Amino acid sequence: MTRDTTRTTKSAAKTTFRLPRPDDPAPNQRRLMGICGWAAALGIVGMLVGLLALVAMVRTTVGWYSPTVLAVGLAGILSTIGAA
Repeated sequence: MTRDTTRTTKSAAKTTFRLPRPDDPAPNQRRLMGICGWAAALGIVGMLVGLLALVAMVRTTVGWYSPTVLAVGLAGILSTIGAA
């Protein structure tokens, strides 16, 4: 990677990912509704997967399953908190 490519990539990232300014126009309402719907769908699917994992943990007697599910769940929660 050359120096010019690195500079261009950093510049593109700064313009693509930036905080909105007070003079920026408001986002499109359809886009906001789509993002909210996507977040709600991910939350519902995550809750269903968690509920199924909880039921499987209660039913199964395998020793590695409970710690694995708890570790993956904790990693997911911490990733969500870190992204906010």
